[in-house]
Amino acid sequence: MRKLNTIAAAVSTAFLAGYGLPAQADIVAFGPAAYAESELIVSNFRLKSAITGDITAANFTNLKTDVRGQSPTASINNVVAAGLPSSIDPITNPGASFDVTASVGAYTPYVSYGVGTLGAGTFAGSSVNHIGSGLDPLNPTLAQTQAQVNINGIAKGGANSAQTLTTEFTLTLLQEDTFNVTFTADLFQRAALAQPGVAANSVVNWGLKVEKNIEVAPGFFAFVPVLEWNPNGGLAGSLGLCSVAGTCSELDDPFSLNSQVGTLNIADTVNTGSGDFGVQARLDAGDYRFSIGHTTFVNAESTDLPEPVSLALLGIGLAGLGLTRRRKA
Repeated sequence: MRKLNTIAAAVSTAFLAGYGLPAQADIVAFGPAAYAESELIVSNFRLKSAITGDITAANFTNLKTDVRGQSPTASINNVVAAGLPSSIDPITNPGASFDVTASVGAYTPYVSYGVGTLGAGTFAGSSVNHIGSGLDPLNPTLAQTQAQVNINGIAKGGANSAQTLTTEFTLTLLQEDTFNVTFTADLFQRAALAQPGVAANSVVNWGLKVEKNIEVAPGFFAFVPVLEWNPNGGLAGSLGLCSVAGTCSELDDPFSLNSQVGTLNIADTVNTGSGDFGVQARLDAGDYRFSIGHTTFVNAESTDLPEPVSLALLGIGLAGLGLTRRRKA
């Protein structure tokens, strides 16, 4: 019976050590049980023609720009607080910013990404923030998403946020021309769990598509993809039909702008990158549509944790069970 009593005490001590602080684990003291962040900054964006030099917004036709936050949500035990979808046009309003926050309980966003701690409690929250259009070299495009959940007691929580920037414009070429698309990108992703069993995910996607208006049947025209560029961190990536034809090539592709970082177990994973990107395409005469897609997405979920008091009672109960059996012996 002495052996059973020792096991009960050991179990009690192990539980209390593991859950003495809410969802603490080995990340940071009083850290969130689940945390995810995605940030992508694009600056110095330039579209340059070999014939006419820099192409600016004055050269574009049919310009469409949309920044959309996709209902950031945060919940504790399925009680949901959500921000409404929003859309702005930073071309017609260059100073516009996009900032939506949803919260439950005592949620407070980090002041700076990936740094800081939070106090004990039960909360869930998410936010999206967007500044800039992606076409102005003097106005960096910052797209940032955050989601974090902390559980203290028997509860379940989740948070997610996402946003997309889509930009389209058309150019008409009267003769063959060579274009360089270049920009600088800074990336930060983080996915952290202070408890196993659920998930934290951070996703970024950036891509450029160039389509040519082609007569696909007599009297019927359609835009057909010529260049499809999704930087993947290597110069061997596929660029679509123009790569097959030998009319386009990557200039710089130092790290992937199409990346997912996630964890299902206790971990704190960070992915960063900073560098210059570029692609070159030789286009013959015709009408072309350029499309830019820029997406950031995060989700963080935390499952229920046994309350410290319940665990202490469980330990006492196990110890009492051992003591009772010892007396009977």
